[in-house]
Amino acid sequence: MSVSIKILGKKIESGIGAEEYQAACELKKIFTKEFEFKPETIGEILIKPNFKAVGEDPEDIDIVVWFNFQNFKFNIFSLHSYFDQESNKYITSKQKTKNEVVFNSMLINIELKSHSNLGVTITNNDVLVDYKGKKSSAYTQNNNQKYSLKNFISKSENKLKETTIFITNLIWFPNFNGTLGWGQSNLNNLILGNNIDFQKFFDIAFTKTPPKLSSKAKMFFQSAVDERYIEGDLNSMLENVFLFYDREIVPKQGDLSRKKLEKVIQKQLDGKYKPAFESIGEKTLIIYGIPGSGKTLILLRFSYFLAKEQDARCLILTYNKALIADINRLSRLAGFKDDPSSASIGSSTCLKLMRRLFIEFGIYQEEPTNLNTQERLHYFTTHFTNKYEDLLKELVDLLQVADSVDIDKIKTNLLELNYQFVFIDESQDWYPEEKNILYTLFGSENCIVSYGSHQLLRNKTPLNWKIGTASNFELTLTTSYRQKSSLCHYIKDLCQRIDFPDDIEINNNLNGGQIKFYCRELNIEDYKILNRYCVDQCKNASYDILILVGSNDDYHKKLKHNNIEMHDGTIEKNKGIIPTNMDASRVFNYQSSRGLEGWVVIANNLDSFLQEIENTVIEAEEGLSLLETKEKACYQWLYMILSRPIDTLVISLKNNNSKYSKLLLSVADAHPDYCEVYN
Repeated sequence: MSVSIKILGKKIESGIGAEEYQAACELKKIFTKEFEFKPETIGEILIKPNFKAVGEDPEDIDIVVWFNFQNFKFNIFSLHSYFDQESNKYITSKQKTKNEVVFNSMLINIELKSHSNLGVTITNNDVLVDYKGKKSSAYTQNNNQKYSLKNFISKSENKLKETTIFITNLIWFPNFNGTLGWGQSNLNNLILGNNIDFQKFFDIAFTKTPPKLSSKAKMFFQSAVDERYIEGDLNSMLENVFLFYDREIVPKQGDLSRKKLEKVIQKQLDGKYKPAFESIGEKTLIIYGIPGSGKTLILLRFSYFLAKEQDARCLILTYNKALIADINRLSRLAGFKDDPSSASIGSSTCLKLMRRLFIEFGIYQEEPTNLNTQERLHYFTTHFTNKYEDLLKELVDLLQVADSVDIDKIKTNLLELNYQFVFIDESQDWYPEEKNILYTLFGSENCIVSYGSHQLLRNKTPLNWKIGTASNFELTLTTSYRQKSSLCHYIKDLCQRIDFPDDIEINNNLNGGQIKFYCRELNIEDYKILNRYCVDQCKNASYDILILVGSNDDYHKKLKHNNIEMHDGTIEKNKGIIPTNMDASRVFNYQSSRGLEGWVVIANNLDSFLQEIENTVIEAEEGLSLLETKEKACYQWLYMILSRPIDTLVISLKNNNSKYSKLLLSVADAHPDYCEVYN
């Protein structure tokens, strides 16, 4: 057979991703049957199940198929497009005709749905699928995937960046019995049932993307791209794009990520966590813990078990976009996709969810589309950010007068609410109105709350999540599972000197750890030494180096200027994106550091950042002087920053004689066995 047909990616026989892989195998059988007795046809077919368009929304595409032929002609009864001289564009014919088509190439993204007839509602312009009583639009999802695929190809392969590639999007219901009657739907991209062959498959594909009539050659042709303007092997380029996640993301995670993933996807929950897990759905689960005690990892483990064992949909909510990227990375590595019609682990910021609710209830008007970037930001700041607390109060009032029927209708209509269980990270820093809204919409018994009182940034006092619940289950974590023992000892000593509360129990199974102080500017060689230690010696990825900088800091820019790869989270659009390059270290502003961790953490010009925090505090808290209030804010930030590293903490100081530099260095002097100072 002269047509090469390949399924790309690893074989998945059971569990998450197996259904998509099996469907890919079925397609390969269909294509093989068509070409096994056509040795004269030359071409290539690539089939990629479980495709991930990393960094796009949506990321997950069930199956992507690329067809590329040199000399294949295909007879088909379909519509066609022709160039209209008056309008100067291609027009689709009104009637189908039977034509011989020169089939050059086609790129198809397929959304696979396992629903039977009972779970599918097909209307004139949409196809809705049921999942646990909620409907979602498979048509919208499938259409959005097309643009994700297009964007991902452009950014993943430089030679295709300026190339227009036409994508055909199809929805396949292998368990659907029967056919649609005449006039039942205007949709033309539905594959119904599993009794399909090559002809039926392309009857639908060519209806969705009609072949063009060439006015010069007087022939019909189907082509996804004009290869005349592409330098290089298009098949190889697309194969690299299809395998990008498998080759560039999964194997380059490093030991740290692999160990985290192993903890998330263990076959059984540890015995001490089992009673807490079993309380979910019956009581509000509140998980108390110090920084580094593994609260976020437990949220991921519990959501994984709910999705895997109970076929549930779980939503993880946080305030930190950067943390969302890390949560999404681990859940994707665990095999989950954020599909509204299946078990899943999704994530969102609280602000994004609340904004969507404000729009739904008509108390906030979405930013007008005719505004430029600066104008949209001004509108958002004026009408959303500055009025956020008032909008919350207004939404609470509206929900109080809504009955259960109204609530159910809202939850059915909004995809953002299409979840059974909600995991709330850093809950101590949420507003009471946000808590009340979540309890009303999801039920307090379906909320799992992660609580760390040492990390208050929005509130002066921690929020009590017990208020508004019928009953709750409490799980308290006091042992550090993130930091090696030396780092914990340093923090304990520091807390004693500044009279800051510290309940950490040192994990003696995590021995070691080091802290390096640079009483000078960090240079390029300093970073390279740390990178070699993290990657070559400790077998992690460069991704596991976390660099924290102030708002006016340019250390990361110097690194990038010297061709050192960085995932720059100081740029707003990059904060919530999963890095596509594991050889790039992450850099974030200090304000985005909560919840993050790194094998090596570089806190650049830490004293300058703490001075900035002190300068922003202009009003004393009740019972405290202004100086005490300033120091309290700085100590909370300092505690959080020092608890980010796992193995190595690197602190550079701009002014060695500043108050906070002297404090940090005085503690270092007491621990010369693991603290090094470079002048």
